Amino acid sequence: MDSTELTLEQQLKLTILEKHIQGLSQEQAQKLLLKAVQQMMIKDNIISSLTQRVHIGFVETSSPIPLVHCGVSIDKVMQPKASP
Repeated sequence: MDSTELTLEQQLKLTILEKHIQGLSQEQAQKLLLKAVQQMMIKDNIISSLTQRVHIGFVETSSPIPLVHCGVSIDKVMQPKASP
């Protein structure tokens, strides 16, 4: 799947959100839009911070926030393997 395409789950969430938004006033919709843009900016900052920390295949372990995906710490996954 292309990274610019939505998964089926994301498409479903978008459809549900679209139906929810139809019932909002203009003011409520504007507040929702601003909150969504703010969250995207925060996500961009996190991605930028992580990419700045990448050094030859591993992430520095001095991460200020613990990043966990599927119960596994990203720091543990991204650390370089010990050489044989």
